Amino acid sequence: KNGVNFVIKGLPTDGGLEKAENPRDLANQTSGDGKAWVGGFAASVNPDGSRVRIVGHGFNHSVGQAITSFGDMFQNDQSDTGSCRITWLMEGGFLGFCSPNGRRPWQIDQRPDQPESDAEWRQWDPGTLPAGDTYDSGSPRGMCFYENGSLPERYAGLLASCDAERGEVFGYFPVTKNSNFKLERFSLLKSRTPEGFHPIDILVGADGALYLATTNTLKNPLSGEKRLARAGTIYRVAPKGFRSTPKPLPAGSIKRAVTLLSSPAQNVRLSGLEILRAAGENALPAVRGMLGHYDGYLQARAVWALPYLGAEGKRLARGLLESSDASTRLLAFRSLRSAGEDFLGGGAMLLPGGLLSKFYADEPSPAVRREVVLSLRDANPQQKATSVSYFLRRCSASDPTYLEACGLASEGAEDLIWSRLKTLAGVSVALEWPEAFAKITWRLRPTTAILDLRKRALSESLSDDARITAVETLAFSRDVEVVRTLIEIAKIKGPVGKEARRWLFHLSGTRWSDLNLIPLLKAHGIVEQEN
Repeated sequence: KNGVNFVIKGLPTDGGLEKAENPRDLANQTSGDGKAWVGGFAASVNPDGSRVRIVGHGFNHSVGQAITSFGDMFQNDQSDTGSCRITWLMEGGFLGFCSPNGRRPWQIDQRPDQPESDAEWRQWDPGTLPAGDTYDSGSPRGMCFYENGSLPERYAGLLASCDAERGEVFGYFPVTKNSNFKLERFSLLKSRTPEGFHPIDILVGADGALYLATTNTLKNPLSGEKRLARAGTIYRVAPKGFRSTPKPLPAGSIKRAVTLLSSPAQNVRLSGLEILRAAGENALPAVRGMLGHYDGYLQARAVWALPYLGAEGKRLARGLLESSDASTRLLAFRSLRSAGEDFLGGGAMLLPGGLLSKFYADEPSPAVRREVVLSLRDANPQQKATSVSYFLRRCSASDPTYLEACGLASEGAEDLIWSRLKTLAGVSVALEWPEAFAKITWRLRPTTAILDLRKRALSESLSDDARITAVETLAFSRDVEVVRTLIEIAKIKGPVGKEARRWLFHLSGTRWSDLNLIPLLKAHGIVEQEN
């Protein structure tokens, strides 16, 4: 509706590894938002069709998505080989089922001795989001997130995911870990007679019960075969003695809106939120009341309305950025950003010292810092370079999600940001990089780092792991000038040279196939060494 066209590139295959007869080559096309999206994707959109945004891509056959009142999105995805996944989806996250240019399936890029669960979702590659919980073969389907309703209180915060093939509904209680979530799987629902029990969707009803849809068969008819009617069952999951008694909506639009926003059913809440936003300042007393509710999920829903309720509403939302609770600070930031808050312009000075500097200097939660740095992705390179550099200074080598958020925020300014970070962190000697700085360089792959990476790869004073990381960083470089450097490294003996040779052979048939590298490799005797 806003006039932005999206180009989503997929594998030019017929469903397997064979190339389709007449594929459209979209590999060099970007969408109207200036970004390249590939594979299965998820998008957000307003009810009127405006403000479409891609929020994740690189999926296989993702069916289920669930969003919490705090704005966290979880999704599942099917696997070709037995690596189904349940993932917390970071905004803009890439899951790697196909290559970043949409041309290669994961099998082509699988590394020696790499487990298929890591290869299918490219977990060893820069620019990829952690896959979350992966499990053996299955068929993930619908999902829901239970917050409030008719179930016992211990089920608040339950993430439920159907798997039709396994005849089971998995459960999770996501717990924040660094800037992501820890997802520990357990069996929530399973039939004592699994034959004919195939869960395909689950939701929370307006009465607060869970509703589970199942089918009795997973068999799909072959092309040309008659489609037979399938039987299915819808189960209601509720405490013993539960009676579904719809509550009448109160009189008065604002009271009605609060009731709708408090509903256990996610699809009901939006209508209540829209009424409150339209009411503006008149809705402020009612929304204040929700902010004082004992249920944290109902409090969270009220925060999304605050920025639309006049100057006082915005003041309250900004005040929540000072909360002692990290999840509240994160929610307040998301709410303000969703309402169009300007964090780089005048809005950046709404707090003493500036909003961005407050977050990268003082914010203890990596999840909050992750969200703030992500908001800089579309900013002007010169405008965001210093801020992203400061966020990267607080990057831990053990938090790949935070690193990926900073990587997305660095798009278009990788060299500038890396150089500024190098100065800020006082990293001047190539052989004395901290582990976190080496990981940051691996993610950003700046051209300005090539000489330092060469020194690290060739140095016998570093561990083999550190040297191989340097080789890998060079191999993922966007600058083909690294070919000469990799050839130099490939001539040395031992595991480092071997890894450089492997990358050269692989790249000669994939990303750098148009360079016709084989004659050059032969001229340097590298092919003969490999053979």
